[in-house]
Amino acid sequence: MGEVGVIVTFEDAALTTKTYGRYVAKVNGQKLHPFQFDELYARVTYQVSLIEGGVKYLTSKVTGSHNPPLTEVFASGQLREGSQENFSEVLRAHVSGWLKSNNKDSDWFVPPNLVPTWMTDDAGELLLLPLSGWERRSELDA
Repeated sequence: MGEVGVIVTFEDAALTTKTYGRYVAKVNGQKLHPFQFDELYARVTYQVSLIEGGVKYLTSKVTGSHNPPLTEVFASGQLREGSQENFSEVLRAHVSGWLKSNNKDSDWFVPPNLVPTWMTDDAGELLLLPLSGWERRSELDA
């Protein structure tokens, strides 16, 4: 939607907020590069695909009470075992259009668990670069 990106997950029992909410908090009004947004979307998509079971809702209202109905959410909270190798396939599908070269399969997953990221640096800190900084990085990657 122009310069605004929206990722919505339904019935994930706040899993996305608990895991990737820190990125949103760190951005705090700053902009993610669209490439980073696509990576975040890939991460959320993959994680939500691992949720087992569904979310159930129980809504109750006390008869004669003026209080609004109360809805409780019950979620299994269980995630199937994921793998970085499987995630690398999802990541490639979402971000490969940004890359100049068509990276080989080996560039997307290095055993045992290494997958490229454009969200964080080597210290795990969120990367927030101006567009010119991203252009310089992509020249190095080519």
